[in-house]
Amino acid sequence: MQGKLFTLAREFLPYLEAERGCSRLTVSSYASDLRFFLAHLQASGQSEEPSSLALPHTRSWIVQMHRAGLSPTTVARRISALKSFARYLEEQGHTDRNEIARFQSPARQQTLPTRADQRHPEE
Repeated sequence: MQGKLFTLAREFLPYLEAERGCSRLTVSSYASDLRFFLAHLQASGQSEEPSSLALPHTRSWIVQMHRAGLSPTTVARRISALKSFARYLEEQGHTDRNEIARFQSPARQQTLPTRADQRHPEE
């Protein structure tokens, strides 16, 4: 069964392209990311109502992604998609001051670039 969040997510995707100027690739990625979150809600027995966008559910989703071995970049992108969706729901009046929209994503690990002569040492 598809709940209200699924319907709202389908409405959110054209909004990204038309109103926010996102590329089709970004919209496609966000659609996939939101499907993963909605599947997580359903698997954990949560309702698919806007009120289900709560920090405990988001945190358990993040833990699940880390346990699955997803890269920090993928996790950050998925969180970004969820935060954008939460802001959209707030702007459209489906939620009041949603805590997910203001969720602080974990800091991504910064790496230094390698020098060209270190990548392919001459022998």
